[in-house]
Amino acid sequence: ALTCVGYLPSMPPADRILGVRHTDFSNMHFYGSVNRFPQEFKSIDRRVLDKGFSLGECGAQEAHDLRVQGSYGDVTAASIHRFQTYVHYGAATGAAFMANWSWKDFDEMVFPWGLMRHGSYIAKPWLHTLTQESLLLSLVEPKYESPQVFVLAPDRHRIGPRFNELHDAVVRSVELMLDQRVNFGIVNEEDLDRLPESAKALLWPIPYCPDDATFERVLGWVKAGGRLYLSGDVSFDVTRKPTRTQRRQLLNLPEATPALPFATLEEAWRQLPLETSVGKGKVFYVPYPLELRPRGSDKEVYARFLATESRVRIEPQDAPVRALSIPTRDGGRLTMLARTSDGEDRIAITLPEAGVTVELAGGGFSFVLTDAKGSVLAAESQGAVTLGGKRLAQAKGHFAICSLDHQDLRQSLQILLLPHEMEQVDVSGLPRLKSGRCGVGEPGTGRRVTSPATQSVIFPPGFTGQVAVIAPAPQMEAAWAKLKKMLEVR
Repeated sequence: ALTCVGYLPSMPPADRILGVRHTDFSNMHFYGSVNRFPQEFKSIDRRVLDKGFSLGECGAQEAHDLRVQGSYGDVTAASIHRFQTYVHYGAATGAAFMANWSWKDFDEMVFPWGLMRHGSYIAKPWLHTLTQESLLLSLVEPKYESPQVFVLAPDRHRIGPRFNELHDAVVRSVELMLDQRVNFGIVNEEDLDRLPESAKALLWPIPYCPDDATFERVLGWVKAGGRLYLSGDVSFDVTRKPTRTQRRQLLNLPEATPALPFATLEEAWRQLPLETSVGKGKVFYVPYPLELRPRGSDKEVYARFLATESRVRIEPQDAPVRALSIPTRDGGRLTMLARTSDGEDRIAITLPEAGVTVELAGGGFSFVLTDAKGSVLAAESQGAVTLGGKRLAQAKGHFAICSLDHQDLRQSLQILLLPHEMEQVDVSGLPRLKSGRCGVGEPGTGRRVTSPATQSVIFPPGFTGQVAVIAPAPQMEAAWAKLKKMLEVR
C-alpha cells in the first residue's frame, strides 16, 4: 500500500519538506486564505525525489466559517473561486490529485464541507466546478519535465528558533517565483545530491548556516557553470555562530561583518544586489534577507536574476497575470493563466505562440491546451475566446470549449462546451455551426436534449452541471460516447 502523511497547513506539528523522505508521495491539507494556497502547496513539490504531490484535503471554508458564526449567507462565488484556485494551481504546478474533505454534508449534524447538500442529493455549485474542470483535464496526459530553475530550501536555517518566520520566508520565495512565469522546482539542502542535471539556476533564500558539505556542494555546482541566487548571508556554521566568513571569499563576495537575519541593519536593506563570477558560474547576491520582509521591489530583484530564463510568453507582458505550463505526452502543453488583480473589468491575454486570446475577470483563471503542432484543443475564458484573430465563443463569465476529436478548435467537428455557471454561451464563431446539432444534458447520465445548432447555446436556469456537445448529426453519438469515456475512472 502507498504511504503518505496528510500534513497540516501549518508546519510546526511536522515538517512536510523533510518528512516526505520516508513516504511514497507528498501530501498536505489546506485551509486558509486562497491567496496563500499556491505558494504553500508548491512548497511541497518533491518530484525532484520522484515523489508526486497532492492536495489530500480541502473544502469550502467560507461556508464553514459562516456557520461557525451562526450565519448561512451566500458563499457561492467565493467557494467557486476557491475550487478554481485549487484546480488551476494544482494542475499547473504538476500535482497528481486533489480531494475534498467529504462527498456530502452529514445527515446528523451541521458540517458544511460536503459537495452535496445536507439530507439530499442536490449538488453544490462547486461540485460542478470540479466536474467540468476535470472533464477538460481528462484531455490532458501530463508528462514530468525536469526544470532548469529550482528553489533550494535552507533546512539548517529553517529548523530551529523562529521557525514560522523562516518557513514564511521560503514560502515567500516560492510566491515570488510564481510571479515570474518561469516553471520551477523545489529541492532542499538535505536532498541536494538529487539536484538534476537540468538545473541551471538555483535560488537559495536566506541560507545563513548550512553545513559544510552542503556549502561545498553548492560551491562546486556554481564553479561548474551554475547560476546561484543568494540572499542574506552564508557565514554561520551549524551551531549558528559566525565562523564561516571565508565562504564569502569563496563566492567572491565583499567582506562584511556577519549579522543575524533578524538583526540586519537598515543600511543593508538599502544596498543593491551584486553579481560575481565563480569558476564557470555566477553568483547573484542580495546583501539582506529579502524574503523576511516583503517589499514591492522584490519582484524586480527576482526578475533580474531570472532575466535569461525561459518564460511562459503572454501579451501584454506587464499584465497582472501568472502563467505556468506543463508538457503533455503528445508533445503539447497545458498552460494555466491566473489573474492576480481584482476588479470587474476583464483583461484580454494572448498566448502568442498559440495565437489564442482569452479574457480574465478579477481573480480569474484559464486553461489553454495545445498539441505538438500548436493547435489549440481547449480554452477557458471569462469573456471571449479568440483564435487566429477570429472570435469562436463568448459568455459573460467562466466557460470552456474543448475539441473532442483532437482537432484544432477552428477545424473540430466535435465540440464540448463546459458552461460552468453560465446560462448562455455565444458559439457563433465555431466552424460548421449551421450544419451541426447541439445536445445539452448532464454528462454521464445519458439524459440530453438535442436540437439544431444555433448561434447561442441556452442552458436551463437553475440546472447547473449540464454541458453541451456540438457536432454534425452523424457524429453526435460518437461525441457523447467520448464524453462518457472521459468520465470513467482510469
